[in-house]
Amino acid sequence: MKKIFSLIVLILCISIYKTTYGTHLIGGNLGYEYIGQTPTGEYTFKIILTTYTNCGPGSLVPTPENDVTVAIYNHDVQNSPLGGVDKSFIQTLFMPLVNSFIIQPGLPNGCTVGSTSCIYKGVYEATVDLPLNFTGYHVFYERCCRNNSIVNLVPQESMSFHAYISPPLLGNSSPIFTDDPVPFICAGDTTTILNTAFDPDGDELVFSFVIPYDADQSSAGDPDPIS
Repeated sequence: MKKIFSLIVLILCISIYKTTYGTHLIGGNLGYEYIGQTPTGEYTFKIILTTYTNCGPGSLVPTPENDVTVAIYNHDVQNSPLGGVDKSFIQTLFMPLVNSFIIQPGLPNGCTVGSTSCIYKGVYEATVDLPLNFTGYHVFYERCCRNNSIVNLVPQESMSFHAYISPPLLGNSSPIFTDDPVPFICAGDTTTILNTAFDPDGDELVFSFVIPYDADQSSAGDPDPIS
């Protein structure tokens, strides 16, 4: 089964509020692992969220949060993983932080910008039991705000992460990145980005740049909506 694998999905959420907010998000990814069927006939998946946090000067949230909450939705159009109208909400899933540490990802050759940056990697995990369906599920996490070190995007906007779980009978797991992504690309230079990922099911991976989803829930006033 061919998969379309989006690297990082940025969803714009304009905020005009000046209340408490975080300016810390750099990127991340959301995936899942099929665990098996329960005695009651449901299907268990481990949901895995990885975030990259700006821990440099000016970040109001310099370390990963202790826990996050993602939302799970039914898919509503058969054989169209990303199509259809608004999804029907099923439940929220509480996900504790299971690992976090400072990383030093490689920079492009000759690129000095970012050499003194501080990036914290956080990993969140939780399992969920989902009933059988024949269209699949969507997992979604949205959080405000992107870090203010970004100069070519509107500041204090949110970032969102999305994963599509194919119908449970397939027993499918999402692709896995084996390395941390390159955090910077130097302007006016040529950069090669190697997406070091593999699929545990042996499926073909296709990488593409796509138009991000639109969202309007998270804001400076409500940085972490649960659904």
